[in-house]
Amino acid sequence: MPSFDLPTRPGRFAVAVPEHWATFDVAHEQLVTARREAMTGAGSAQERVQIDELFAHAKRVTSAARKAGALWGAGTATVYDDGFFVGQVMLFAVTAPDPATFTTPAMSAALGGGRGTGTADLPPRTVTAVRLGDGTGATRVCGQEEVQATDAQRVRVLVSHTFVPVPGTGDEFILVTGLSPNLALEEEVLDLFDAIAGTFRFLPA
Repeated sequence: MPSFDLPTRPGRFAVAVPEHWATFDVAHEQLVTARREAMTGAGSAQERVQIDELFAHAKRVTSAARKAGALWGAGTATVYDDGFFVGQVMLFAVTAPDPATFTTPAMSAALGGGRGTGTADLPPRTVTAVRLGDGTGATRVCGQEEVQATDAQRVRVLVSHTFVPVPGTGDEFILVTGLSPNLALEEEVLDLFDAIAGTFRFLPA
């Protein structure tokens, strides 16, 4: 499990993702490589459009996030016998958000990259109190969101936002956000994102 510097108290944190995921520290070059590999493995034109939409959104969000000091990111574009999976997890330092109303477009807008909040008729999201693997209490928001992938296209994605309070601050959080366009695998994808967020822990300074 890698650990990373945290530019606020208590100093460092650790989080784990599946071994085959690529960590890209919100680097543009690695997003480009991941998109190329995903396109190579796509089995249909519809799949290629979906991949293109997701990576366009990821590029915009990660570019804005990098400027705003995002902490870390990882993702995968994997071909399986029965389909294709694209997933991304990113970590942000945020101040006093309202988990009940927080969305990916709101995050993108707050970071300087937003283009609309989305008005699609989406299923209700769930907001729950959770315990991470080390016993830390957190708030989790799960469901579907519509994001602006390009100027002309919107894409619906599965999201899981986990808000972890930074000890000793009162209004600072680490936000663990997972995104995937694989709507047909909602239960499995959200379980995966929940498991990844559950590995998050703060380390001694």
